[in-house]
Formats: sequence, C-alpha cells, structure tokens
Amino acid sequence: MDKPQVTVHIKSKNAAPADTYTRFPSRLQRGLQSSTGKGKIVFPFLLATLTGVLLGVCLLLLFKGQTSTGVVSATSPDAQAAQPGGGIPAVSADAELPGVTLYAMQIGVFKDRARAESLQAAVADKGVGTVIRGTDQFQVFTSVTADKAAGKQLEAKLKELEIQHYPKEFIIPARTGKMAGVTDADAKTITAGIAKELQLASTVLPLALQPAPDAAKAKAFVPELASLDTELKNWQSILAKANRAEEKALLEKMHSSLSEAVSAVQEGKGMFAAQVKLTAFYLGYESLITNLIKSE
Repeated sequence: MDKPQVTVHIKSKNAAPADTYTRFPSRLQRGLQSSTGKGKIVFPFLLATLTGVLLGVCLLLLFKGQTSTGVVSATSPDAQAAQPGGGIPAVSADAELPGVTLYAMQIGVFKDRARAESLQAAVADKGVGTVIRGTDQFQVFTSVTADKAAGKQLEAKLKELEIQHYPKEFIIPARTGKMAGVTDADAKTITAGIAKELQLASTVLPLALQPAPDAAKAKAFVPELASLDTELKNWQSILAKANRAEEKALLEKMHSSLSEAVSAVQEGKGMFAAQVKLTAFYLGYESLITNLIKSE
C-alpha cells in the first residue's frame, strides 16, 4: 500500500511571496538578464573586430616596402628623383673642380643693391655692361682678365668713358668634397664637362680684349661650343635626376653666358659686349662650385 506523500512548505519569516522577484525584479537581476542577452551579440562582434585588426597588421607587414609594377615607392631614392620637389637621392660621389684666379674690373661696391643697380644703369647708357656680385656687399664688375697687365686696354677705354674703376683680384678657390645625389660616374661626367667649359672660356678671354678679334680664331670656337651644347643635355638630365634644380639652373646660365660671349667675339660686337658675358660666366661658376660640391 502506497504511503501518502506529504508536502512540507517552510515559510520563512522574512521570505517574500513567490512571484515578487518575477514581477518586480531587482536592479541586479535586470542587469544580469540584460548583460546575458547583450553578450550573445557583443562577444562575436569583438571577436570579428580583433580578427580583422590582426589580419590587417599581418598584411601590412607582408607587403611593407613593396610597390606595384610601374609605381615608384614614395620613400625610395628613385621616387625622390622622379617626383618634383622630392629630396636629393641618398647617394653621393667624390668630386673636385679647379680654382680660377683672375682680375676683375670693379667700378663700384655698395651695401645697398639699389645703388649698385643705379650705377649699372648709368654705365649701360655709355655702352658698358656690368654684373653685380654678392649678397651683403654688392660689387659691380664690368670685365675680367687673366692678369692685371691684360686689362690695360680695358682701363684705357673706361677712363675715356669717364667711368671710375680699379682692378681687383678675383679668386675662385678649388673645391673638393662630395657631390650629393649623383653616382661616381655621373659626378665625373659633370666635372669633366665643366672643365671643358672653363677651358673654352680661358681661350675666348684674350680675344674678348681685342677691339677687332681674329675672325679665323673666333670661328674655331663653333664646333667646340656645339659639342658642349650636346653634352649640356646630359648634364641637365643628371642634375634633374638628382633633384639639384638650383645647380642645374646655374649650369645652364653659365653655359648660356659662354655661348653669348663666343657670339659677341665672332660678330665683333666690341670688347665690353663679350667681356660682360665672360664676367657672368665666371660669377656663375663661382656660385655653381659652391653649391654643387660640399666640402667635408
């Protein structure tokens, strides 16, 4: 015979009715219930985000420094050379350029450039061209000669034109050091080309002092100058590749001054017409040699 089941209900003095927590849950219970529900959504989202970040880092490390075909890395030397305004490529070469000792015919020196330009305009009215040299003090040069004695004809002409003047030793020191942005082979190409320009200028210099230069000697400069015109394109390319825009411009101006001096001699334009171009040539060389090669 089955025994009757007895159910015992123990009711605590402090116990709440059975449905109290269900009908009116506490803040703790509501928080637990809420977080449990949200956890089912938040945890997979966090896992996916973390996986994506890790994958991105791995891909970045894998492809770092690589570029697609035909595209130059922005941090590579080739990019710096190819991009306008880029830095100088991280290569350099030993280089040396010769010094030059001349006498310049100076007609004035000023602390104010405006006064130098005023003198320049005044003597231009007398048919004498000049070049201004300097940044702190402005020297006004009208011509250059190989030595002081060679300038006697120039002095006599300036005296005749009532232009105050005095010869001044003009020394461009030799320069040895590093040519930044170029290879050894390119540095040799540049320095050899500049040496040729200097040699031609020294040949033109005495003819430029003659009121009526020898036409046959003047004509001999034509093929040499044409050869330098061709070589100039190569020098321009080297300096452009090295992002040496300032030096490229100086070399172009220097070569142009030499070409104009040769033309003035050939066409018999007079000593001052040729001399002012030769003066500009040597002042250009002074600036170029300082910028192009940095002493160690």
